[in-house]
Amino acid sequence: MKKKEHTSLGPNMINTFEQEPSFKIEKYDPITAQWEVIAPDLLEIVEKAFLGKVSSIDWLKKNFDDQETVALIVKEISTDRVVGYAYALPLHGYEADDTVHLAAIAIHPRCQKNKLTGGMMSIMEDEFLKRGYRYISGDYAIENGFADTVQKHYASRVVEVQNWQRPDGVSQRHMKIRLQ
Repeated sequence: MKKKEHTSLGPNMINTFEQEPSFKIEKYDPITAQWEVIAPDLLEIVEKAFLGKVSSIDWLKKNFDDQETVALIVKEISTDRVVGYAYALPLHGYEADDTVHLAAIAIHPRCQKNKLTGGMMSIMEDEFLKRGYRYISGDYAIENGFADTVQKHYASRVVEVQNWQRPDGVSQRHMKIRLQ
């Protein structure tokens, strides 16, 4: 099967699927977004994907609303509920000026295995290349195998790797990946 490039489904909507899509990926727009509608879905994803380990939904909104952030949400078409999200932003003073940081990427467990992470990463890469960035960094969970999956997928583009442990004991792998 030939891979289909992402195509527009309407304002800010992207289709990364070959068949009729079950999901749509949208760029989050702080001006038009109805935060009060999507916040409960985001909170459920955080609780299930990260076991509730986020300081608050207000903290997530603050990051989504930052003008330098690229935030994406995945909606299930049949229910119009948010089932995934990702956001990345420059970390001035912590990362080189040519590097943006993937702060979070999460898919509701019942919607995983639908290539949604890859679709979001493709959109992120396109957006940050347009903005002049050369790399994206991120911290990926080791225990659930996500770090290995990311490292294998981007193999030749991974330019930096460092394992570390968060204060709560969760092992992470920090990777810096060349955008293309």
